[in-house]
Amino acid sequence: MDAWPRFPVPWMRYFLLSLVLSNLGCTITKDGCGEPCSGSVEPNIVNTDVGGTTAGDVYVVGYGSSGSENRGGFIKKLDGSTWSTVHQAEGIPFSGIWGGSPEDVFAVGRSDTVVQLVNGGWNTSNVFVGDRMVDLVDVTGTSGEDVYAVGSSRGLIARFDGNTWSRMDTGVSAYLRGVWANSSTDVFAVGELGTIIHYNGSEWTEMVSGTTQQLRAIWGTAADDVYAVGGTAGEDGGVILRYDGASWSSMIPGKLLWLSGIWGSSSSDIYAVGEGALHYDGHEWSVVAPSHPLLLNVWGDASGNVFAVGTHDTIVRLSP
Repeated sequence: MDAWPRFPVPWMRYFLLSLVLSNLGCTITKDGCGEPCSGSVEPNIVNTDVGGTTAGDVYVVGYGSSGSENRGGFIKKLDGSTWSTVHQAEGIPFSGIWGGSPEDVFAVGRSDTVVQLVNGGWNTSNVFVGDRMVDLVDVTGTSGEDVYAVGSSRGLIARFDGNTWSRMDTGVSAYLRGVWANSSTDVFAVGELGTIIHYNGSEWTEMVSGTTQQLRAIWGTAADDVYAVGGTAGEDGGVILRYDGASWSSMIPGKLLWLSGIWGSSSSDIYAVGEGALHYDGHEWSVVAPSHPLLLNVWGDASGNVFAVGTHDTIVRLSP
């Protein structure tokens, strides 16, 4: 099964919406877009993920082309106020990026591809963990010697120990879409049909999620404060789940925006993005941007800079 693109998109709906509202680098507050959003529209470029380590190490990955220039997969880095392409891979779209430190940055993509930042350069390798090549869609870790990637083969999770990648036995057959590590003995992964699995350092076990909706991203602040988001674009809407250390429960009953990414600085400052952007203040979720191009992922640094990325080369800065 080909995992690209990573998200189901009713393209005409989002194409028309993005032509009107697409922006590059505009600021959106929790009260909405208080200033006119400006920037160029690049309908053939998709920014799939954003991540980094500090305010000076912020990266965006994706794929697509600009005009007649075929960019394939790319990694862009924020240099002051400008995004500069630091790595390109012809025919290899990138879908996920994670950084544990300025020297431990990993990006994953099509055909088992992993790109690792080593001594200022990007080294490409292929993770052969089965009888065929697969597309890797998300990556996380606790250090450069404890990295996890999920992909398009059923139940696939591969782990990097600092030297080699190996496939882990997850015990599930669902396609996994998101992964988050709190520690080497506390790792969560999510996927289709409401699948959530947990790793305790020895084995993966399946958890009861309470939903059959597709889950696409997971993040948390601690072992007893974990959040998963997903859903289906269109009529079915989205879902937000929270784990309290004992069980998973739905945070908001009823119809929600379809969601694809989640990140926060604390349990009272969480962003979820997809068909717009939501913010959680520890008590309730509120809409940040109800009418926005399709956002795919969100990440922030310790300095309070929060970035969301998506279709049509969208990169927006979310702020209080």
